[in-house]
Amino acid sequence: MTNSIKPHPETKPKNSVSTSLSSKVVSLLLILFCIFASVNYISQRYVVYPSFEELEQEVAQKNVERAILAIRRELDALRPQAADWANWDNSYQFMADHNQAYIDANLYASAVLSIGVNLEAFYSLDGDLVWGMGLNLSNKEVLDYTLFLPKKLSTNHPLLSPASATAPIQGIINTPSGAMLFVSHPILTDNGEGPARGNVIFGRLLNSKTIARIANQSRITLYAEPANNSEPLTAAKSSNNELSHSAIQLQGGDTMLIGSTTLLDIQGQPALKLMVSTPRTITARGHKAMMIANISMAVAALSILFFILVLLRITVFTPVTRLTNHAINMGRNNTLNLALNMNRSDEIGLLADELDLMVKRLNDAQQRVADLSFQAGIAEMASGVLHNIGNAVTPLGIKLTMLKQSVQDAPLAEMDIAASELADPTTPEARRADLLAFKELASLELVALIRRIGGELDSMRTQVDHVQSVLADQQRFSRAERLLEPLAIDQLLRDSVQLMPDNLLRYTQIALDPDLAQQEPVFAGRIALQQVVNNLLINAAESIKASGKTADNGLIRIMTDEQKNSDDEFLHLCFIDNGLGIAPEHIKQLFDSHFSTKLRGSGVGLHWCANTILGMGGRIYATSDGLGLGACMHLLLPLATHNN
Repeated sequence: MTNSIKPHPETKPKNSVSTSLSSKVVSLLLILFCIFASVNYISQRYVVYPSFEELEQEVAQKNVERAILAIRRELDALRPQAADWANWDNSYQFMADHNQAYIDANLYASAVLSIGVNLEAFYSLDGDLVWGMGLNLSNKEVLDYTLFLPKKLSTNHPLLSPASATAPIQGIINTPSGAMLFVSHPILTDNGEGPARGNVIFGRLLNSKTIARIANQSRITLYAEPANNSEPLTAAKSSNNELSHSAIQLQGGDTMLIGSTTLLDIQGQPALKLMVSTPRTITARGHKAMMIANISMAVAALSILFFILVLLRITVFTPVTRLTNHAINMGRNNTLNLALNMNRSDEIGLLADELDLMVKRLNDAQQRVADLSFQAGIAEMASGVLHNIGNAVTPLGIKLTMLKQSVQDAPLAEMDIAASELADPTTPEARRADLLAFKELASLELVALIRRIGGELDSMRTQVDHVQSVLADQQRFSRAERLLEPLAIDQLLRDSVQLMPDNLLRYTQIALDPDLAQQEPVFAGRIALQQVVNNLLINAAESIKASGKTADNGLIRIMTDEQKNSDDEFLHLCFIDNGLGIAPEHIKQLFDSHFSTKLRGSGVGLHWCANTILGMGGRIYATSDGLGLGACMHLLLPLATHNN
């Protein structure tokens, strides 16, 4: 009866670790997205959007200022016309003698209409009206003069200038007909000399028609209404030489922003309230731009979120799922000889490598425990063991010789000389620089050599471990029966290929059928089966070498042969080479003790392989189409599923 290690059932885990991890990451990303969206909205609502409102308020205030500037231009347009009438000898003489000829020649309705004013008047220094006319500019009718100004002004009236004045007075006055722009100019000679004999006053009503014309010229929406004397004014000022107004006030609506100010008359009293409507297009466009920006940012953020999730699935979730499933499968099936081999340099890869290393150590420990009960029962096994050791030791000598030659070729003596010269303070600086460059290059060469030696030592260590395994297998053979266990044939074959001597790999390629990874585990002794496979591979490689082939055309294929396997309790492996082949008369003797077709063959290897496979319940045989046509070694191994 053989001792065996059988897989035992495990309970299925209730929760998937990767699913839980992915849910947590997705939740975290969604929370971050919500935080980002909130911060973005707050920043736009309370930082960006107020800047649009501020800009719109500036535009509204500028529109009011444009209205005031337009009215000032209206006022400034009256000034030169008043100066033409006031600085005139005829007007100066008229104020002295009130002659009718001046009135007949100059002061008639069409002449006043040509100036475009509603009022033209001549007042003496005492405030007496010398001559005056009021006009309706729309229908060109003469109006009652008192609709605008009284016939008698007080001597301190702001429209009257003293005799010594030469500069005009301009501004707004409140008349019974409404607010009026006026210019009051002292009446002087042609040369502008005095003393003044009175004032000529030009006035233009700020009625709806005038306001509409000003609005059209300024391209603004302007309204005017009588000022409310009870309304408090801020920052009001009054001046005889400029148009005064109160501080501009802004009042917002849903679609319009209303800017208003009150024009002050010449005495600083409210005369006319101006209102300018500015459409809230800036904030509307700002709101639209913010919506587009928010939508764009949301789309971009969601795209980035999706991209991150895809990357996480590729780089984290899928590897974690693979790692988890691998651990679960190992726990369920007790297959500790399967490595994950994720080949990643990140933390997941390091975790997978550590898991592989841990499983390998656990498997090795399990194999060491299993090998304690392994024994052999045939005396001829000793010769087979020696043959296997010879196969494993031969490449060690070759590698040691190569390592010795590499060490001898190292520039150690030259580095000693360079170090001595560098230590000498008399060494010239140019020579010292060359020595340092040489030392650096030699150091790099030594580093490369040490790394290469390290790799070779690892390979030699694997060969030594294999020799130790063979010796341990022989030692166990003398005391106990071999331990048979489920083995993954694909991994065992790959491990055996790694043990092939480098000098033989120069003559052949070894190809493993991908379907081997899908085969069921076989029931055999691990070390013994690996020795059998090594013998078959070495014999095939030596046959290819003897045929004169190289790695370019030499080939060993390892595959399954389901057509020739009539018993489904066995896995049928084929080791096919394109070497020398086997003569038909040698086929039956190939596995006999001390029979060999090689000049220096011992005839032990294949005989030992046949006995070992037979002891595991399997079978081995060879086929060949003849010399020069290659050969095929057939290995039938019992499946683990039929030996539980």
